[in-house]
Amino acid sequence: MSIKNIEIDVGFLPKNHNRLLGLDILMNYHFIVDMSKLELYPAKQ
Repeated sequence: MSIKNIEIDVGFLPKNHNRLLGLDILMNYHFIVDMSKLELYPAKQ
């Protein structure tokens, strides 16, 4: 899945951070976060 034409805000993160994805994006595009498997996937609609 790819998302185009979306605004992002870039700020400073500690060096040990690998990734940051905002809850607003996850909710807008109806993503499911499976913490037990550490997976991210779109909800079936």
